[in-house]
Amino acid sequence: MKYLKPKCECGEDLLIIEERTHEIKFNIKANGNISDKEKIHREDVGVSGASWLECKLCMSEYEIDYDGKDRVIRGDKR
Repeated sequence: MKYLKPKCECGEDLLIIEERTHEIKFNIKANGNISDKEKIHREDVGVSGASWLECKLCMSEYEIDYDGKDRVIRGDKR
């Protein structure tokens, strides 16, 4: 069976939303204040656990499910 991208009840394509955690590192100035500039680039440390599908038109939210081939499909409405 051909894969169909998950769509909202309104017919719009859905986006995957993931809450991610980032680390940003800053130097400490000689006076004890935190530097305004990042010393080391942002490091993505992964998904914090929450992810869902969201409609970019009506903002409806759905659970993420997967079919038998591990492809994303729309789950229950949140």
